[in-house]
Parts: sequence; C-alpha cells; structure tokens
Amino acid sequence: MKNRILVIGSTVADVHIMLDHLPSSEEDVHPRGQRLALGGCAFNVASAIEALDMPYTLFSPIGKGIYGDFIRSECARGNVHPVLESDEENGCCYCLIDEGGNRTFMSLHGAEYRFKREWFDTLDMAEYGPVYVCGLEIEEETGKHIIDFLKTCPDHYICFAPGPRILSIDRERCRQMMELASLIHLNRSEAVSWLKREGIMAETATEAAAELGKMTGADVVVTDGSRPAAVCMAGTVYPIPVEPAEQVNGTGAGDAHIGTILAALAAGKNLREAAVMAGQVSRLVVQSRNSFLSREELLAGGIRL
Repeated sequence: MKNRILVIGSTVADVHIMLDHLPSSEEDVHPRGQRLALGGCAFNVASAIEALDMPYTLFSPIGKGIYGDFIRSECARGNVHPVLESDEENGCCYCLIDEGGNRTFMSLHGAEYRFKREWFDTLDMAEYGPVYVCGLEIEEETGKHIIDFLKTCPDHYICFAPGPRILSIDRERCRQMMELASLIHLNRSEAVSWLKREGIMAETATEAAAELGKMTGADVVVTDGSRPAAVCMAGTVYPIPVEPAEQVNGTGAGDAHIGTILAALAAGKNLREAAVMAGQVSRLVVQSRNSFLSREELLAGGIRL
C-alpha cells in the first residue's frame, strides 16, 4: 500500500459557543464564551495525519466571504493546507458545547461542502494509497461527483466515515458508498441507527460492527465513547479497550480517530493496532480545547508511529 493518503472533504470555520446546557425553546441563556476555530471533518482528519508525520493531500475547497478568508488566514499560519479554490461563498458550523464537553452542530453549508467534477481530473491516483471520504459531502447534490470518482479507484483502500447525518444521505448514495468502501467508520449511535433503518437490530458496538461487516464485506470500526470500540475484520470482531478521559471538548475526536487509523495503516500497522493507537489519540483530543493536536502534543502524550 502506498502511504500517501487522499483526504476528501471539508475545511470549515467552526464557531464554538460554550454553554452550561443546551437552551430550550424561548430560553434566554448566557454563553460562557465563544471562539472561531478551524475545523471540518476532512481538515481534522488531515491534521491527525500531519501530526503523525505521514504524507497526505487535503482535497478540500475554500470559497469566498468572511469565513473563507478566515480559513485561508489560519491555514497560512499552519501546516495543513486545502488545495482547492471555489468561487462560491463559504458557510460555517456553529458548535454548541455544554459543560460536559458534549457538542451539537448547526452547519450552514457553502463552498466547503460542494465539489466540482473537473477537480478530480487533477489527481494522479498512482500517488495514493488510502482514501478518506466523509458523509457530509456525499449528502450534497455534488456528492455524485465524489462517488463517480471513487468508482474509478477500485484498487484503493477507501474509508467511508458517514458521520452523524448518515440517515440524511440519499439512501442510494449511501448504499453505493458502502459498496465502494474498504473500511466503514462510525460511532455506535450512528451504526445502530443505520442498521435499524435497514431492518437490523443491534445495541452494542460489537453487535453493530458484526452486522455491518456481514452486510458490506468491508472492514468496520465502531467507536463507543468511553466504552471499548469494536473492529470487524473478515467477519471476526475484536474489542479495542479505551482508557478513561476527562472530556473537555468532544469536537474532532472521531475525526482524529479515523485520521490516526489511516496514518497507522499507511505506515504498515494492521487495523487492530491502528485502532488501539486511534483510541489513545482521541483520548488526548477530548481532553483538549482544540479539535486537533499538533505533532508536539502527540509526542508529549507518548504517541508516535
């Protein structure tokens, strides 16, 4: 497997709003604070790969407007750089974070989620091994361009991470992505919800991973917060223990998890080994205020490939 990773998806301006609790209808609350930060599933995934010193391309659009300008400015100061320019205006994502670190997203979609067919003509897939795809971009009408491109990559290890809006993706597109995927990455709630829609009952991460593996024939990783994750390979499910963490901010933890898995796979580790390391990285992320960590922070936490 070539070790350069292709990361397809969004780079987003995240507006973090810290609250004691999520407000109810007509309730008047005072946030504890707010800040503007770089985020987006693909950006967070690429940041995890960057921190682990593996090569990658962040195939992600930046558009116009104040949020596009913010993203360009912030990316210019760091090491992770999206490669696509769009003539549309960027949206943003409002991240409501309660005192327990739980997050609720409200995404105003713009250029960052919309892909043009001709952009994919610029890629030389002979350079790449694993490919990451998020579900938010597939949900958009332009998601069909991503699927059409992936159909031309039958020899690549494609990871599909549908995310919390898995049930909002067009059912046929979701089916196509499941068929194209070599690896499916979900949390327990996402996996259980999708299986229920398909008429299959599962409760635990282990049950969900087993059923998804049986249905798709793909490798499957199902995370479950502070409880053990589950990895399904060739029909066998392996529990992956996780260490307890004091959650400060759960935003980006799942992205760091799959980013670490892809980096570890590209470095030659097997999926079980990769998932153990991913759990260690995610633990550090949830204990941080940020959605991603630097190489120095991972090294300080004892994480290295």
